[in-house]
Amino acid sequence: MKNIDVGFVNFKTPKLTKICLKFLKKNVLDEVNKIFVVDNNSNDKSLQLLKKTKFIDLIERKEIDDNSYQAHGRALDAIVKASSADYLLIIHSDTFIFSNELIPTMLKDMKKNEKNFVVGCLQQTKKSLIRKFSRLIKKFFRKYTRLILNLFGSNYRISNFKEVHIKSFCALYNLKLIKKYNLSFYNDINETPSYHMQDYLEEKKFKRVVWSDKKMFSFLDHVEEGTRAEGGKVFKRPKRFLRYQSLINSGFVKTS
Repeated sequence: MKNIDVGFVNFKTPKLTKICLKFLKKNVLDEVNKIFVVDNNSNDKSLQLLKKTKFIDLIERKEIDDNSYQAHGRALDAIVKASSADYLLIIHSDTFIFSNELIPTMLKDMKKNEKNFVVGCLQQTKKSLIRKFSRLIKKFFRKYTRLILNLFGSNYRISNFKEVHIKSFCALYNLKLIKKYNLSFYNDINETPSYHMQDYLEEKKFKRVVWSDKKMFSFLDHVEEGTRAEGGKVFKRPKRFLRYQSLINSGFVKTS
């Protein structure tokens, strides 16, 4: 039996989920034990699609009373509970895996050191050096501006200006460690699921395996905030919505 499962959370993204499933069936299904999909009470065409898809294990969550971060975290915990594998690949519904070499390569890197607990990338899209440097400068000034404002009574959350957390659009976790330490993707603060878990395991001297964005995106593509795009929400950065439209309308992926 293959000792790895795959899971993602669906929430009202029928077009993206259909594409994601297409690529999972073609390039991932033969490499894993099970593919879990948790539906966060979508009650739309995407849920109908999942119910008709025979090669997945569908988990339905009927009552969702958390914010989006917490709802996503609880959904991921449902996958952890259902999985009996040693390793779990978490992706998003807007992650399109076009190479069947992704999972063997991630597993190989994970198994190089028994202290490794996650393999993934710090960037959600492939970025040029200029964009990476620009983002770093912005985060640097944001951090220290907030530190100064907090001295005068504000209550901003201070985060590291350097990217340190593996992003969940494609992250391979050592599920044995998660269960050994009874960890949860869910947290009761408004924070991306898994960040607190990653920090905890790093404090325990376990290690992240960080891939470059160039390496990661040689195996897959990622829309980034595809759920917002498919829901028609307004973007501060319209480029992301345009990227969603271009992928949906391109010959690279077909939705019908």
